[in-house]
Amino acid sequence: MIYEFSELENKTISRCASWVTALGIITLVHGTLKVVAAIQLFFADNNTVLTEGIKAAYYLAVGVAFFLGGLALKRVVDTEGDDVPHMMNALRSVDRAFTFRIIAVVVMVGLFVVALLWLHSVLPA
Repeated sequence: MIYEFSELENKTISRCASWVTALGIITLVHGTLKVVAAIQLFFADNNTVLTEGIKAAYYLAVGVAFFLGGLALKRVVDTEGDDVPHMMNALRSVDRAFTFRIIAVVVMVGLFVVALLWLHSVLPA
């Protein structure tokens, strides 16, 4: 059975594709700026270059995942006859981006809590 989305459904998917693609581009630009910052810190002999490098890698990876998800959503609208497989590929790509973001946030919060506990135990009250 082949399912083809209606014109109204395609408009909704197309709007979503545009926003997901835009988010991917914005995140890629952010990641690129972080790369530039990391390079500047490297040449300034600053010890925060590693954290900026990690942030840059994170933003670039998430940006690529969202950008690819947006392109996959656009393929749903642009093709005929394969809407459901294209939609499933698009959802997997967007799912990867969100999963990566959520895992990164949980790790960052965990590191923040560990840092607070460490500072509390190291610094006198």
